Amino acid sequence: CEYEWHDKNYYGAAHGVTGILFTLLKSNVLTDKERDTLVKPTLDALLDETFPSGNLKSSHGSDSDRLVQWCHGSPGFISLLQVAYETYNDKKYLDALLKSSDNVWHAGLLRKGYSLCHGVSGNAYAFLTAYHTTHAEEQMYRALCFANWVTGYNKHEDTTPDRPYSLYEGKVGVAFFLLDILKPTNAKFPGYEDI
Repeated sequence: CEYEWHDKNYYGAAHGVTGILFTLLKSNVLTDKERDTLVKPTLDALLDETFPSGNLKSSHGSDSDRLVQWCHGSPGFISLLQVAYETYNDKKYLDALLKSSDNVWHAGLLRKGYSLCHGVSGNAYAFLTAYHTTHAEEQMYRALCFANWVTGYNKHEDTTPDRPYSLYEGKVGVAFFLLDILKPTNAKFPGYEDI
């Protein structure tokens, strides 16, 4: 499977193959044969496109392991790995999910801001997704640490988003995250995991 934008084959949840595969696995439009012969090989090829850190490359041929944000990188990849683990019951997807979660944690807080797409709120959802899969307290702790930082809204942001009131880049997404962290067992990435 190839998805091109700006003459690159992007891999991310917002801009690439990860989001396409996630949507296909979440929907009920594929036959078992299509899931096994089309989606699974592409998913396995994506696993080969991760850095040793657990981060997913942003695009084909990328050698920069710096984009650890929901739209590009391991935070958005975690949702796909969760649904892949549920679909195929293959431990390699769970192992990759945990490694990706560790990558988000070790990368730390994003200086870009608070947003879902490329900010701290979006990365915190990665921990909530990992928590739903594993029920490990460590994942909840990580999500709560990121939530604590987000509650200091306007104290840490280095840049103003292009769309400061939007769902994915602005305050609306932050509000969704802060509401979801109050009932974390029901939390789903807005407009994505809740399909």
